[in-house]
Amino acid sequence: MCVRLSIFLYAAQRGKARHPRTALVDGVGGVGNPGWRPVKSWLRKCRQNRRGSGETIEAFDYACFREPPLLDAGKSPRWMDGRAAVPYGWHIDTAMFTRCLRDLAMRRFGVRAVRDTPVHAERDADGMLTLLHTAEYGPVPGDLFLDCTGDERLLMTGMLGEPFVDTDESPGCDSAVTVTVPMDEETHAIEPFTTVTALPDGWAWKMPLLGGFGAGRVYARELTGPDEALKALGDLHGPLPRNATVRHSGYRTGHLRRSWAGNCVAVGRAAQVLEPLADDGLGEVLRQVGHLVRDFPALRDREAPAARYDRAVRRRHEAARDLAALRYAVAPGLDTPFWADRRARPLPDAVRESLAGPASPRGRTPRRSRPTRCWPHC
Repeated sequence: MCVRLSIFLYAAQRGKARHPRTALVDGVGGVGNPGWRPVKSWLRKCRQNRRGSGETIEAFDYACFREPPLLDAGKSPRWMDGRAAVPYGWHIDTAMFTRCLRDLAMRRFGVRAVRDTPVHAERDADGMLTLLHTAEYGPVPGDLFLDCTGDERLLMTGMLGEPFVDTDESPGCDSAVTVTVPMDEETHAIEPFTTVTALPDGWAWKMPLLGGFGAGRVYARELTGPDEALKALGDLHGPLPRNATVRHSGYRTGHLRRSWAGNCVAVGRAAQVLEPLADDGLGEVLRQVGHLVRDFPALRDREAPAARYDRAVRRRHEAARDLAALRYAVAPGLDTPFWADRRARPLPDAVRESLAGPASPRGRTPRRSRPTRCWPHC
């Protein structure tokens, strides 16, 4: 197995808060959904208590969700018979999962895998790709091409000239360092959650994997250098062993003007780059592939499926933008220039509506102001 059960945890130096995957709205969230009533009860008690002592009586996450005590105890979100106790996600080693899918496709479905670099392409009179020339293997013909080349976008931008739309309006995090650390599971307990930690000039995460854990540090290059960022990971998780796999990368959030152009479809980071605080990683790729499979085009009808695919990518990008803005706005960050800059940014409309208040004049939560509107993981 290359997966671990996960529920989200947000922790900061000034305190911590459990961030379960359960939705707050009645009828949404699946197994064990607590509904909205506990939230209104907690808010009422907080207002009453503030009038007396000025302090809240209990943390929001512990008052309104069942998951926090389970996380504290290191419990799995599933019963021993396999039934789900609470909603949960998965920790996946993407490299192992990718190899598994590739081997399965080649062995069972006869897929031919070619590892090479595209150098140029041939197009017909309508601008459709017909032949892809690679550096060593030679020509690769096709009717539909997927650009999975990540930030390079060798097909969409390199050969079709599709521009990348930068959506980060002001300076922020633009770099990351990630590390995979081996760990003996017999001597170290397995954490059933991801940990996200606020740092003075960015944030870091830790995610348990099979036989170890993955960790990362997101930062702004104008405030922190790569070596300093890597040292911060060592300060958080202890000295990194020599066999730890370290990767440095830069990024800028945004999306292609068109994620589907002609007979070429961008998938994953080739289509869009999300703020890491709201990026679902492999889940984003699977979600896009799901849209493509459900709307797989005929050779003569690509315009409608392409338009639907582009809309789905843009909606997801906007939802991730809203989620990242919400997390930055309410996170217990530090009093540093980085966090001051993040909190000073204008909030998207969906986030402002979610933070505006829990109840309408009639005492019911307006549907458009419910947090799930900018919560794509629920």
